Amino acid sequence: MTQPGRSASGEAVLERQMIQQLWERSRERLLAQVDRLEEALHAVVERNLDAEAQRAAERTAHQIAGAAGTFGFPRATEIAREFERMFAGPAEELPSRALTAARHLANLRRELEEPASSPGPTAPTRASGRLLVAHGDPAQARAIAREAEGRGLRCRVATDVTSARNAVRQGRLDVVLVDAEVTGEDALGLLADVASLLPEAGALVLAPEPQSPDAEEVRAAGAGGLVARSLPPAQVVDVVVDTVRRQQLSRHRVLAVDDDPVILDVLTHLFDHAGLPVTTVGDPLQFWEAIEETAPDLVLLDLDMPSVTGFELCRLLRADPRFESTPVIVLTSSHQQAAVEEVFAAGADDYVTKPVDPAELLARVSGRLERLRQQRLLAETDPLTGLANRRTFIRELARLRTDAVRSGEPLSVVLLDLDDFEEINQRHGHTVGDEVLERLAALLRRSFRADDLIARWGGQVIAVALYGLSREDAAGRVLRTLERCRANPFTGTDGRSVPVTFSAGVAQFGPDGEDLASVYRSAEAALRDAQARGRDRVVP
Repeated sequence: MTQPGRSASGEAVLERQMIQQLWERSRERLLAQVDRLEEALHAVVERNLDAEAQRAAERTAHQIAGAAGTFGFPRATEIAREFERMFAGPAEELPSRALTAARHLANLRRELEEPASSPGPTAPTRASGRLLVAHGDPAQARAIAREAEGRGLRCRVATDVTSARNAVRQGRLDVVLVDAEVTGEDALGLLADVASLLPEAGALVLAPEPQSPDAEEVRAAGAGGLVARSLPPAQVVDVVVDTVRRQQLSRHRVLAVDDDPVILDVLTHLFDHAGLPVTTVGDPLQFWEAIEETAPDLVLLDLDMPSVTGFELCRLLRADPRFESTPVIVLTSSHQQAAVEEVFAAGADDYVTKPVDPAELLARVSGRLERLRQQRLLAETDPLTGLANRRTFIRELARLRTDAVRSGEPLSVVLLDLDDFEEINQRHGHTVGDEVLERLAALLRRSFRADDLIARWGGQVIAVALYGLSREDAAGRVLRTLERCRANPFTGTDGRSVPVTFSAGVAQFGPDGEDLASVYRSAEAALRDAQARGRDRVVP
């Protein structure tokens, strides 16, 4: 849940608290690793450090360097790097360096006994999405909208509850920001609309006192968070952007592979804090089992691991057709250009250097996932209506058909065609025609179940797949939608009323054919029959 009044400065406080809490949990583990370095130094002095123990000491120093820098101990990282280089060198040179190393070890221990450093100030975050500002004060609403648009959001403003509820019914919103003081009791009805019609959208409420007893009633109505109404627009938008980002991140999955448990602990808490589901793997040999089980949207790989390196895992990933396009970000302690070039040659999409800056890492991961989301939207949805496109419909219908055959449930297909659409375009203009299509798409999303499949087939034709409904039952469902369409004439942005109806044909897998081509022909024939009978009707 979004915290009341959460802002960019509030995010910085939360990040400092998170880093400090992680450090308190990890301090003893790092100090235990320092103890192991000390044991290795004693073994050097006594000349009984074997090759395996030397490699283990090098690995321990490497892990200390990465974790110390992540918690804000740059000097400790430098010292640990010196130990890493020392134990990576020839064994015969170790005794001559042991005394100096012992002094550095004491400095390392003192560094790690200090509190974790706080991150510096962060720039305002951005997000892509759609925001509705339901606010009774036009000036304040415009100020919030301007700030939000400057941060990458597309905004609509409604200054009364009726307009706000109409906007919600049209759909395609990521966040609705409601001013409770102006809308009063009607705010609860608006929030109920958001919860029922836009279940994946976030609802935020501007309230005079977010901690008041009335706040529980607002939360129960569906508010995901309350924001102090006294906050300036920039801080209000901070909360909105954070809500959008968390919603979008929550729909993705990340797989993180690193043999350092401290780093995995940091990644787990960092991504959990951001609302991003993450699976962590500490043994690179378990990588394939984890990736097949989780099917992640992004893989985070440490390069320097025992048994199997990140380079090898990345190359194997790119050779597998199932995961060849999965984004990969690698963590590397090398800053050298040759190492960076090797990272990209292995097939990685991006890299982050160790010690890991949590804010930078989250920004890189979020940016890559946002690009992935946009690519999927372009590939799978119709940009005007937000419905699935034809290719997505065909793919998902094949899945529904398999499920229907397995379960014995009926599966019906509907073709809808807007009546007199060309006349609407000619009489009112193509902008109004586009708005009518958007309005119909929103009506269909409200009228059918979340697991029904709705797609723009082409032009003004929309296809719907209804799982579990026979031809007759599907026709009845579509007819009720047509009645709602008749009862609510469309009013364009120019204020003119446009009556909107559609014709529809329905067919069912089994009685009307066993494949999409034959069922489509049956639905199309029923649609033509509906149009021949005078339009504005449904023919099963």
